[in-house]
Parts: sequence; C-alpha cells; structure tokens
Amino acid sequence: LLNVQLRTKEYLSSIYIYSDRNNMVLSNYGLTDIDNFFDMDWYGEYKSNDKPGRSWCAFRNGTSAFQKPARILSLYKSTGITSKQDGVLIFNINFEKFIQQISAMRSSYDAELFIADKDFNILNDVWGNHENFPLKDVRLLFDSAEGNMQKGYVQLDNYVLYKSPIQYTDWYYLYAVPNEIYISNTNALFNDMVI
Repeated sequence: LLNVQLRTKEYLSSIYIYSDRNNMVLSNYGLTDIDNFFDMDWYGEYKSNDKPGRSWCAFRNGTSAFQKPARILSLYKSTGITSKQDGVLIFNINFEKFIQQISAMRSSYDAELFIADKDFNILNDVWGNHENFPLKDVRLLFDSAEGNMQKGYVQLDNYVLYKSPIQYTDWYYLYAVPNEIYISNTNALFNDMVI
C-alpha cells in the first residue's frame, strides 16, 4: 500500500508510520525498530509536537531516493486518543519535485505563486520571479485590507493578491494576478457586447 502511494505521486519521497507503543517504524523501506532506522531527522520534530490528532508540516534536510541531498517537506499526522499520542504518520515530500509539478501547471496568465507560513513569511517562490513583485509585509497588507484577515484577497496598485489556506497545514498559497489580465478580459467582454 505504501509503494502504491509512492508510485502515483512522483514528488512523494517516502512514508513512515511510527508507533510509540513498540518503537517500530514501518516505511516503504520495510519494518524496523527506531534504533536501526536510517532517517532520524523527523523524530525531534515529532517529539516536540505532543498534541494527539494534530497535523502539521515542517521543512528539513534529507536525501532523495538516490541518496542526494534534498529539501524535504514532511507532513505529520499524530495518532492516538485526545489525552495521549501513540505514534505518527509522515509523508516526506521532495519539495523540488513538488514545485516542478506545480510549475508545470503555469499558464501565460499567471503572475506569481508563493507558499507562505501562518505569519505570511514567504517559504517558497514557486515560479522564481518574485523580484517583479513587491513583497514587503504580506501580513500587514491583509491586516490593513478592508475586512481584515477574513477577506481572501487584497487589491494592490498593479496586482490583486489572493490567499488560500493549504489543507492540513497553517500555511497559505499566495497568488498575485496582474490587473492587466482583468482589464483585457473586461475589454474583450465589452467588445463582444458591441458586436
């Protein structure tokens, strides 16, 4: 079952299931006890988040399937009843492959796509052209916008900046669309109406 997940999602590097009850790790590499498991970078992050049933994510340095250094995004889901945590399920995503897959979906109308944390600190500039976009303090932009943080967008001089929560995390996608896209679409509608 773990290998099926890995084959269907190119960016998924590995899956770990750890049990506090017996200190065993089941992964796409097999079953082993925690003391003999080759990758322990995730363990400290897991132990520092002791809320049962919680989902969170964290970046870490890891290795690719070819043992090359890779930036890993680990998605954690702790297991257990509300009073005690008994283990964790971890999806390890090769972040560069994930970004490549998102980048392949880019169209000529797209402006900017960012991934930001809960405080709107930019974690990744997905399409790598943020120098064209003034990102000074995104949180202040949304705080000062009419409707405050509840509003899903803010109008800037040349862009509309949208925010969208990323499921199971406290992160956001930030998507900036240039005003000229709206202007050209509106003009096309007016032209159709005249004809």
